[in-house]
Amino acid sequence: MDRSIVRGKRKVSIQSEVGIHRGVGGAVSRDDVNKGIGEPVATNKRRVIMKGFALSVIIVVFLTFVHFVPAEGGTKVRTVQYQVAGATGDTVEGDGGLRHMNVMCQEFLSNPQARVCTSEELMESPDLSIITGFGGWVQPVISGAVVLPSGAAEVIDMASGLHSGTLNCDHWHSTTGNGLVWENSHLSVNACTTVRRVICCTPEVTTGEVRKN
Repeated sequence: MDRSIVRGKRKVSIQSEVGIHRGVGGAVSRDDVNKGIGEPVATNKRRVIMKGFALSVIIVVFLTFVHFVPAEGGTKVRTVQYQVAGATGDTVEGDGGLRHMNVMCQEFLSNPQARVCTSEELMESPDLSIITGFGGWVQPVISGAVVLPSGAAEVIDMASGLHSGTLNCDHWHSTTGNGLVWENSHLSVNACTTVRRVICCTPEVTTGEVRKN
């Protein structure tokens, strides 16, 4: 029997206009329709389509930022690492100030991202030939302190293991004490009164791969 209801002046079939949501092949009564149970089939299809579209967008965005390498089972990553780019032509004493030393590097290399190399960056740079024969100030990476037999404490540079009462001329604001320098193809400690170039680094972008074990 065709069960139908009247909406205004139009008579419509419940079975043809209402989507079944209470089990496959289940019936929807007149009371169900009046209570708002059951949805139009067209509306339900639109929801399925929209959910599928949203899932596709999420997958595309994810694959855009993370590049998988199925053959190797790893993931490609971009790494920005500062590397040695040269030594300034101008010189400065140990009280030149870190900001001024960075500006010296930027102007010398015409690169706004250039700055004083840290000892760690210098030691990890693949090519040091560009500073062969040049000496210059280097920013130490302090890893701790050592206490001498005399009781005096000295800070330690992580990359070189060198230690002194100060390794950055009191944050590059004093000519008293010592500063870390690159000299004769190795790191050493020099008096802050010395006039030296500045060893500069710039960011280098590399693409590597993280492999699964």
